[in-house]
Amino acid sequence: MTIDTVIKIGGSLSAGENLHSLMQTVATLAHNHNLLVVPGGGGFADTIRYYYRKYQLSEITSHLMAILAMDQYGLLLHDITPHSQPVRAISEARQALAHKQLPILLPSTLLFNLDPLPHSWSVTSDSLAAYITRIIKARMLVLIKDVDGILSLDPHRLPASKEKQILPVLLRSVSISDLHQYKCVDSYFSKALEGISECWILNGNHPERLTQLLEQGQALGTQIRF
Repeated sequence: MTIDTVIKIGGSLSAGENLHSLMQTVATLAHNHNLLVVPGGGGFADTIRYYYRKYQLSEITSHLMAILAMDQYGLLLHDITPHSQPVRAISEARQALAHKQLPILLPSTLLFNLDPLPHSWSVTSDSLAAYITRIIKARMLVLIKDVDGILSLDPHRLPASKEKQILPVLLRSVSISDLHQYKCVDSYFSKALEGISECWILNGNHPERLTQLLEQGQALGTQIRF
């Protein structure tokens, strides 16, 4: 069973009110598309960042703990997503698809065995999702975040004064060579994307945009140009 699209669900969405609606939409789309959900880290990863600073943990230990945080968020996503199944291997994901279940990857077993990427905070669940997309040869990776896509300016760093303030603009496409300029993805992400055919960043607070992308090939968001 071929997996067409990997959908990475950002952990920041768990703090909002639309995660249930988003996962209902993903489950519905799974009826007509072979999808694999990869979880972010969410508040589980934030807890690790706290202990990383408090106890001055090594980046190697923190990286491994952060991958386990993805497992925890994946279990949360499974619990709120109808017709889903948590899986720990790509073979299990394909079996789930064959039984009309949406596979949600708990990635620690896979990533610990392969140990593919640097053990650093520069590698987040975005890069790990890209790596998974590449090894399973999925056609497309979709990062679902709590922003519309990549913005021309970081909204968290805008000046407090409203005088002559330049508002951020959604970039509808960004070259992979320019990704390092933006904070929407981790600094390793452009390397992790090598070999992937198509990548988008969409706002999970608007689940209809994911439907538009999968059904029509276009949606409001940012497309990464290769």
